[in-house]
Amino acid sequence: MIVAKFGGTSIEDSVAIKRVSSIITNLHNNEKKLVLVFSAAGKTTKKLLNCFTAAKNQNYKEAMAIYGEIKNGHQKLAQFKKLDMLLESLKHEIESLCSQGPKQLLLKEQDRIIAYGELISSTIMEKILNDQKIPSILIDARSMIKTDENFSNASVLFEKTNPQIKEAVKKIIDSERVFITQGFLGSTLNGETTTLGLEGSDYTAAIIGSAISANEIQLWKTVPGIMTADPTIVKEASVIRTITHAEMETLSNLGAKCIHPKAMGPIKAQDIPIRILNSSNANDVGTLITSNSKIPIRSITYQESKDGYQVSVVGEKKEYQIKKDELDFFLIKLHREIFL
Repeated sequence: MIVAKFGGTSIEDSVAIKRVSSIITNLHNNEKKLVLVFSAAGKTTKKLLNCFTAAKNQNYKEAMAIYGEIKNGHQKLAQFKKLDMLLESLKHEIESLCSQGPKQLLLKEQDRIIAYGELISSTIMEKILNDQKIPSILIDARSMIKTDENFSNASVLFEKTNPQIKEAVKKIIDSERVFITQGFLGSTLNGETTTLGLEGSDYTAAIIGSAISANEIQLWKTVPGIMTADPTIVKEASVIRTITHAEMETLSNLGAKCIHPKAMGPIKAQDIPIRILNSSNANDVGTLITSNSKIPIRSITYQESKDGYQVSVVGEKKEYQIKKDELDFFLIKLHREIFL
């Protein structure tokens, strides 16, 4: 069984969705037991956050203008009754927030709003796949993934979550349909919507993959794989073809934004391989994350610190503290010293 997660840029427009649909068709032809996890399309989460902020500040005009962008963008991807109902529900949520009068809105209200990104994208993908004769059914992630009440960065209650995932997936897979769900989302034991933190869809794929003992987890993004450095800064950065779970966990914890820092936790004990794949070029081999790699990796990553940035060289256990305005020059110079 394969768990395949598709990131926001992989389904950001009709061209991208066409590519993803082709990828899913090929996966379905080769692997009938298929679980799909979808992020919000494109920059929808950012727009929803801006919409929430406008509503929080009682700026109805701005909130509805952003809502209009979200509605129009998704209706360009598909138009059908279930989508219209979701968009109308989002509109009512925003209007309700705006009408409550000045107050300090809570993170749980923010989670409830930004959850619509994944709810809408997964609904669209279910419709598209069924129209393409890939029998699929959408299950709300919030009905399976149970969390604490740490809204915006919730911790998963695995003893409650794992049995519900197993039961839900088995029922759909046994009926020979593709299982679809949302990334990033969960709910408290009381049923309140929660989110799992930035890049939370990767984490969702890991949670599900672990619960069902998947053969492989595929994380489809619009990058060629894990890189030796940030390619937006270091043009000479190259793809790391194999990396261990432990090395990937270290990279993530030191600031690399390729995978959610918690994603390795549920799966490394089970030795489930993960592939980072490029939805813009499905023929690219990407990066394989496994329990055992004979080639020690080296990769440069960075994260903000109090006085600038902490730059780390994973594989050499080297760290540097640099000023903010020195980052680009330092990364390029360091990468050339190590790799060229």
